[in-house]
Amino acid sequence: MRQQTIFTGHDGVSELFNQFRTSQGALFHYTSIKSIDSIKSGSELWVTRADSFLDKEEIKYGLNVFRSVSEEITTDKDKEFINKYLLNIEEYLQSTYVLSLTSISSDKYLLDNYGAYVIELCENFPTLLGCTAWHSIPSGDCYTNHYFIDHYEKVEGYVIYDYSKQIEISNMVISTILNMLKKDTHVIDVYHMRKIFIMCMTLFKHSKYRKENEYRVSIIRNTKNPSQDFNEKRNNSKKHYIKAIIPGLHQKCIVNINNIR
Repeated sequence: MRQQTIFTGHDGVSELFNQFRTSQGALFHYTSIKSIDSIKSGSELWVTRADSFLDKEEIKYGLNVFRSVSEEITTDKDKEFINKYLLNIEEYLQSTYVLSLTSISSDKYLLDNYGAYVIELCENFPTLLGCTAWHSIPSGDCYTNHYFIDHYEKVEGYVIYDYSKQIEISNMVISTILNMLKKDTHVIDVYHMRKIFIMCMTLFKHSKYRKENEYRVSIIRNTKNPSQDFNEKRNNSKKHYIKAIIPGLHQKCIVNINNIR
């Protein structure tokens, strides 16, 4: 059984992490024939930058949920602080990369919208991605290799589609942050709150997408190292992504690849 262990002395932080469920069992990634050929012949997966999803609404949605909750704050000073915090969190989204998965092995909606090939990944795949993956970063006339564990932190969880639950968690987050302002708070808990914000931004989604039953693994860059993105032109827009090279991808991570159609 997969478990998440958080070291914190703040009850609010602990309770917030408990709002996000960790997957148990295999995970699945639906993809097209174009992508599957690349995966079959190599050892890499593409992980898309959060602010370059084809549907920009996905990123704005989580921010808007928080902004609606912040409007209910009665103290102008507190409201101003929260709104500035939300502006700053947008910067983190430019350093966050998301891999979309699901715990459902065969689903007509996903097949119709994302591709007829289904990659079955082992239960421990999210941990292996965060701890063993690496990618190349341009450096002068060559490339240097960097392990994810040195440059990224990982968050994961089931996407939350229920608006009332999103509002509940947002209220908890804002209440915890304001509580931290009034007392001495350990730096690790401040760090935890940034992580929780990222989880909310990437795991809150409009209820109209509920059919996707999505589980997301997010990788957050924690360094200022530039030129880490690869770019791909698609539908007159530029998609940012990183190539996650995973040692033993086919031996340790991929359990099966099925063509459902």
